Amino acid sequence: RCKGTDVIDTENLIFVVDGDQDPCCIDSDKLIQIFDMGVSPYGDDLPDEVLTTYPKPGFQNAPKFCEDPEDAMATYNFTIPTDMKPGRHTFVWKWIRDPAVNPFTACWEANV
Repeated sequence: RCKGTDVIDTENLIFVVDGDQDPCCIDSDKLIQIFDMGVSPYGDDLPDEVLTTYPKPGFQNAPKFCEDPEDAMATYNFTIPTDMKPGRHTFVWKWIRDPAVNPFTACWEANV
């Protein structure tokens, strides 16, 4: 049986930072949402087929999630907006597991 099925998943979003702004403030009006990764299925009543089928929405899109929910690597593809200017941009991933706690975030830079 898959471990971690009780982890609530509320929101998974990817943003790009508008200009050279510091992405430290996740609620900044300088963040432009470019992708909604969806919400992972959760709950003890889910059949294994739902939990072990990929791709899937949300943070559980990791083929080894059921084996090791803490360290399983997930990947996604997303489309860069066609009107994005060429150059170096900062991207932000935000996961709201439970609205009562702070979101998990990660930032990375990429050349477009």
